[in-house]
Amino acid sequence: MKIALIGNMNNNFFSMLRYFRDLGMDATLFLFKNEQAHFLPKYDTWEIKKWEKYIIRTNLVNGFKKGDISLLHTSKSEIKKIFKSYNVIIGCGISPVYINRAGLKLDLFVPYGMDVEFTDIYSSSISKIISSNVLKYLQEKAISTSVSYSVSFDKITIKKLKKYGPKVLYMGLPMLYNTENLKYVPKHLNEIIKKFAKHDLIVFSHISHIWKNIPTTWRNSYSRNDLLISAFSNYLKKSTLKKPLLVLFEYGPDVLHTKQLIKKYNIQDNILWLNIMPRKDIMILLKYVDIGVGKLGDNYMWGGVGWEFLASGVPFFYNLQFSNEEYSKLTSIPMPNIFKNASELDIVNHLLNFEKSPEKYKKIGKELQIWFNKYGGIGLASIWKDIIIKIYKEKQTHAVI
Repeated sequence: MKIALIGNMNNNFFSMLRYFRDLGMDATLFLFKNEQAHFLPKYDTWEIKKWEKYIIRTNLVNGFKKGDISLLHTSKSEIKKIFKSYNVIIGCGISPVYINRAGLKLDLFVPYGMDVEFTDIYSSSISKIISSNVLKYLQEKAISTSVSYSVSFDKITIKKLKKYGPKVLYMGLPMLYNTENLKYVPKHLNEIIKKFAKHDLIVFSHISHIWKNIPTTWRNSYSRNDLLISAFSNYLKKSTLKKPLLVLFEYGPDVLHTKQLIKKYNIQDNILWLNIMPRKDIMILLKYVDIGVGKLGDNYMWGGVGWEFLASGVPFFYNLQFSNEEYSKLTSIPMPNIFKNASELDIVNHLLNFEKSPEKYKKIGKELQIWFNKYGGIGLASIWKDIIIKIYKEKQTHAVI
């Protein structure tokens, strides 16, 4: 049985490729021509030589990008030539359109996150309205006619997918590979780790800075880095430690405003700014982190940074707009012990409690990593394997009939 994964979806499909291969499955990753450079597989692994033979860069464009409308001109025979030998095809992005054009079935469609990509209209210009309408028509038609199953447990996404028709599987992705074991620490990361060692508490937040220049009605849906800075400032006033450290990344449109806020609170000596870096670097640094912080605005699901904390066993804050019961009912798995819906005071208290009982938080971190391995890593990949085998057998039965 041969499996095709189309698109990389911010390295999520590359993680799936590695898990599938570890589980003995013959999987190949097909990259779009215009994958974001920051999310290419080489930035997600220190073992790219091991995996690159299972990765193919195609000429297929994910949507219309910078005037490239080759999506409309790619022939049926060209697409079919690439994918016809694969028994199960899993795709994201605009992959339903390509597979539909080739007269094939997309067995599993995985939307990027909330909502379904290319099914909304952008109205910034006449040309974008036209191109958005074209993509919307093609994507909706393809999903309704060529997708067998889709995967999500986001309410907005599920509602739209059900309208299009494919069966929805309520499940997540094994979207982060955490079994890579680097035998050495690269020099540029070792320098950062040496800086960490000079501090007695490391709080780590590698989310983008989006909290200032946005409409008031949207404000709580963004990163709310301002809440973190205010909380950390108040914590420092009460802390008994010598020099706690908050690690931030120069990432997002409001970095300057965050720096101004830090200066206002006069806590510059307790802040370390890092440049944006690939996940393979971040995963090494997280081994030396005590507490993590994700988005503090309203969010339905933890994002990539949340998965990185979970996979690394780092207890963390993330504002989530559902209860443990809602999550368990929707996914049939227990909610991980995330510090969710945390107010500024909650953050201060957790940091102070860490000073008193660091072992308690280390235990929480270990439990989070166990949860990840069972429900988000290799354990979830095994469930995907069972589903893929089921789909393959269904197709074989129908072929015989």
